[in-house]
Amino acid sequence: MQPQSPLNRYVIVRNITSRNWASGFQIRGSSRVALEGVKADSNVNYGIEVSDSARVAITGAQIHGTGFRLNPATGDFPSPNFIPNPGKGIEFDDSSSGSILFSTITGSFRAGISSTTNSRGSVCIANVNVFDNTPNFEGSLTGGTSCSQSQRGNSSTPQKQGKQKAKPRRKTERLFGD
Repeated sequence: MQPQSPLNRYVIVRNITSRNWASGFQIRGSSRVALEGVKADSNVNYGIEVSDSARVAITGAQIHGTGFRLNPATGDFPSPNFIPNPGKGIEFDDSSSGSILFSTITGSFRAGISSTTNSRGSVCIANVNVFDNTPNFEGSLTGGTSCSQSQRGNSSTPQKQGKQKAKPRRKTERLFGD
């Protein structure tokens, strides 16, 4: 699916499943898009691919097995002769930006969430389950419990935003002698 819109429009895509394509969802140009409750599984190159200057809000997405495909007619993918290019769950590229909230990204051939944008802190993630990808995170990502346009950061692994409370110290007793 390739939603693309002019600057004066906002596209909302809800509850769509994309399976066994090169890219599950491609958002390009200067598009402004909300992906809500979408599913992408067994897409070869990308689950969700965001490029150019597109701005995307992803909420409640399920991205599974990007870079892997089962096909009885042609055989399993990847194989020694064919590998995905690149096999990432979600990628933000060029000068794109966005947020990923309440979503699950698992089992990607390469990165679960990748940000190779020109702008630091342009991708924010919060309350996201990212598991069993190679690696789970790649590039400049901002993370925490919520995302706002004013958040900025540069981290290869999302960090909680805001002030951290100090843990209270406990007095411990020695239970066993020497």
